[in-house]
Amino acid sequence: MKIFFTSMIICAGLVASAQNVGIGTTAPGTKFTVRPVELGYVMENSAENSPVVIKTFLNTTFGQIGTSSNHPFELMAHDGIGQFRLMPNGYTGIGIENPTAKLHVGYGNVLFAPPGAMPSVNLAANPPTSGGGHRMMWYADKAAFRVGSVSSTQWDKDSIGVNSVAMGNSTKAIGRETFAVGNGAVARGAASVAIGPGPRAEGSHSTAMGYLSEAAASFSLSIGMYTKATGYGSNALGAYTKAASNWETVVGYNSKEYTPFATGDNFTNQKDRVFTIGNGFNFEPSNALVVLKSGNTGIGEDNPLLAGLIVNTKVSAVNALFGSNTSGVAIESQSPGIAYNCYYNDSRKAISPGYAALTGQDPNGGRFYIMTSSTSATIADATADLQERISIIPNGNVIIGGGTPDQRLSVNGNASKTGGGAWATFSDARVKKNISPYTAGLAEILAIRPVSFQYNELSGYADVNTQFVGVIAQEIENILPNTISKTDVNPAVKDLRSFNSSELTYTLINAVKEQQLQMEQERKEQHAIIAALKLQLEQLQKQIDALKK
Repeated sequence: MKIFFTSMIICAGLVASAQNVGIGTTAPGTKFTVRPVELGYVMENSAENSPVVIKTFLNTTFGQIGTSSNHPFELMAHDGIGQFRLMPNGYTGIGIENPTAKLHVGYGNVLFAPPGAMPSVNLAANPPTSGGGHRMMWYADKAAFRVGSVSSTQWDKDSIGVNSVAMGNSTKAIGRETFAVGNGAVARGAASVAIGPGPRAEGSHSTAMGYLSEAAASFSLSIGMYTKATGYGSNALGAYTKAASNWETVVGYNSKEYTPFATGDNFTNQKDRVFTIGNGFNFEPSNALVVLKSGNTGIGEDNPLLAGLIVNTKVSAVNALFGSNTSGVAIESQSPGIAYNCYYNDSRKAISPGYAALTGQDPNGGRFYIMTSSTSATIADATADLQERISIIPNGNVIIGGGTPDQRLSVNGNASKTGGGAWATFSDARVKKNISPYTAGLAEILAIRPVSFQYNELSGYADVNTQFVGVIAQEIENILPNTISKTDVNPAVKDLRSFNSSELTYTLINAVKEQQLQMEQERKEQHAIIAALKLQLEQLQKQIDALKK
């Protein structure tokens, strides 16, 4: 014991005089230096329940401090409570007694804050590690965070944007303030976001979400599968949709691509699209609806430039139907027309109970017609039996009652007007020229052969059973040629002849005049004969009287 105290006094003297204390060395370079001669322990507590060990190794670059038994190693704060615990299995706890992971932080805040300002990009050091692998990494020089795995250089220095976050597998957040999450997601434009499998946010402030979606332009949004937004501020949503025009929104499936009229960011053209619905089928691109920036709208029409609304799609013959089960109007383009309370789908059908009508036009023949039903439909979708009532052909001729008009106005059937009488015509001498006497009369009337007849199928008339009275055009053409006209309005009959009976009125007038002259002449002749007979009678009477005497 005396030796121990003597040694302590000597050591104290050494400490007091030299200030440095050495164990295993005669020249301590620090206040307290321990240098074993060979591999061994610096300090070991032999008690098994207090296994604190400090160990050093010669000819190596490291030493150890910890325990030599199956007990955790702790660092304690001033209150004697362990704040850092290293478990025998390698789990490390901060502020927690039983860590369950390599690093387990208990209740409290965690702060990663390097001192000083963030360095400029060109002065930033390399990240803690590079190349392929899986990791969670805080890259302080760019204030960037990475977690997940990479196959190559996606998380190397040049692929990491300032203030960026990338999570998942082989994601890239290259631009400033970018966010990439998923599998192969790339956020390149400044302040862009890419989320999902393979999306690309190339434009600044763009967002790409979904499977291989792409937001190529600034402020663009692409969400879905194979969507692509290339217009400034455009939006592509759905699957296989393409938004090419600035500020355009495209939704649906497999829309048609097109080249906008406006070029350059933030430029617009009234002919460009502002809204599109794609409805492609079997990978064949198609658009159900297109709205231009002018407001023009196309349904089934990609470029509605000719009108405010163009409908270029149909069911059977119907492009649009307004109203249902309460009467309505159908717009049809197969033979362009407007159908009232009816529509065409394999056959003409009623929209609701009641009568139906149709106005239409034959684009090949140029015929415009009006049709009505003669009977009322009792239920919706019942057959609507329409009959042609009025039609106008390209030369302006009009017919009432069906058929082909050979005059400016033709009537297939009878006609009447209030008060009866003939139709009035202009007859003022001031509107006439080349006036000459009309001479046809009695002889022509006597040559006309009236006939009784029925029309056949070549006439174009629906009524082929009614018996009519008239003339044969070819016969009267040789008698009164001005009563006959020829037309080609009926393709079944070349030079179709029509008869205008109005001339007969004046032919009959002349015939009556001729008969009147003949009657006057006969009257004069009769008077002369009577006078001669009277004279003869008087002479005979005188002779008789003379014989009596």
